[in-house]
Amino acid sequence: MMKTIKIYLFIAFLPFICKGQNISILDENTSEKFNFQAVEFWHDGSKMNDDKIDNVIYLKNNGLYYKRIFQGKVNVKWFGANGDNKTNDTEAFRKALEFLKKSRTPSQLRPYILFVPRGDYIVDQVVWDYDGFKMEGEGPFSTMFKFTNKMKNAEAGIYPLNKDLNTGKKDFQFYTNVTIKDIGCDPSTIGIGKSFILLRNTYNFTLRNINLNNDTFDELKYGFIITDNSYTGSIENCEFPKVYLNAKLPWTITTLNFINLRSTFIDLKNSLGISFIQAVVQGPNKIKFNIEGCYSITIMNGVIEDAGTYLNFLGKKF
Repeated sequence: MMKTIKIYLFIAFLPFICKGQNISILDENTSEKFNFQAVEFWHDGSKMNDDKIDNVIYLKNNGLYYKRIFQGKVNVKWFGANGDNKTNDTEAFRKALEFLKKSRTPSQLRPYILFVPRGDYIVDQVVWDYDGFKMEGEGPFSTMFKFTNKMKNAEAGIYPLNKDLNTGKKDFQFYTNVTIKDIGCDPSTIGIGKSFILLRNTYNFTLRNINLNNDTFDELKYGFIITDNSYTGSIENCEFPKVYLNAKLPWTITTLNFINLRSTFIDLKNSLGISFIQAVVQGPNKIKFNIEGCYSITIMNGVIEDAGTYLNFLGKKF
């Protein structure tokens, strides 16, 4: 039976002392012990080489390559994130997302989940650029994002990279099977005209249990924005103080279900087949729903509170 050798990781990996055997390492970032298995091939089946070493998932010792043994979730803290409400963790998220992008293979049925444990994460932005992006926190009041400089150099807080809306373009990047859940955001760090989460060119997505405190929310900022080429989505048990759907190409936002949404203002433009089930819309805004150039908008079993114009319809199609 193969033996396991216990060694500890502090600032760098200590020299390994038993060639050819699995090793056990204490990760200083999470205080967890992980086993690393000797491997000859990278995750995509290609031969291992030094260029594929990241000293997080893959490492090398005495001419042998090792891979961290884990199942399902990739912890952003493995890549150096602190979540301590003072350190900028942007680079750690970038490195984690780079690994997740490279780890995607055509035969991979279940992409790894980017796990963001409880903490306050200060970042410039979080941008992904691969199919199957999945982010999971430990709850909207436990995993909290705070953005630097009010998103001065970012389009939003969390969003996909591709902003080209021309689906006929060669090598057009569509983002499918996206899931974001159990995270929150400090709304005071969102920039004017920007949002916590932005989706575009996205198909088959789920947002679940995401919360922003709307007490201090500026009406020129948004919790959630969706633009063109966004199809078949479910937004469940979320509190987004302001929601904005705007298709520059009419009806390229379609078939979305908002379930148990809590908001103060919902603005829909050029969208098709949008349902709001058990939504609660309340707050100081005079208009609660603004619907322009849309078709087949369903609002059922919800509550619209406070005085004002509940529904404002513009355009020819309702």
